Amino acid sequence: MDAYDYKITSTILDAGYYSEENLKFLYNRNVAFLTRYIPNQKIYKRILNISLNDIDDMKYHVMKDERILKIKRVNINEIAGMKIYAYICKDLTEANKLKFNTLSEFECENKDYKEIDEITKQLRKRGIFALLSSLKMPTNEILSVYYERTRLEQIFDFAINELDALPLRKHSEIAIRGHLMIVFMSTIAHVYMEKLMDKKKFN
Repeated sequence: MDAYDYKITSTILDAGYYSEENLKFLYNRNVAFLTRYIPNQKIYKRILNISLNDIDDMKYHVMKDERILKIKRVNINEIAGMKIYAYICKDLTEANKLKFNTLSEFECENKDYKEIDEITKQLRKRGIFALLSSLKMPTNEILSVYYERTRLEQIFDFAINELDALPLRKHSEIAIRGHLMIVFMSTIAHVYMEKLMDKKKFN
């Protein structure tokens, strides 16, 4: 992007691109980021253990598309010296489903206390995930911003698979530019029509 003098101000990263090096690269260039936090990180585990103590408080209550969640924002200064925020999320709908599956196969009489304690700890973590961002956002908005990535992926998928954006089977630069322009305009028209249909509640 630097080569085209295009300034990026924000980005939503897939979890596969998570690394301290990538986050620091963006942070030092004042590019705001939002990504899924990888569960195997030591800092993640520490923050999660602290947050589990009060994550079920009503002050963290959030509704998102008929899902009931608890979302807690936590300050972090331990990742490469950056001042960033972790958003600990508990999807109660998903958590209850997972708990039911676990408990339906659980036989207390056949377990010792140590094993029961371990299962209890696992149940507390059901439905838990975390997002990481350089921005301090309201907890009731963070998921809408993050899931915009999914929406953009669907738009690109439409352009590639329905409008044949790729592969480029053109033999001149002018033809390639013309093809991409038509794909771009068609995609915009498609998204616009979808929004109009949503407003009128058409399927």
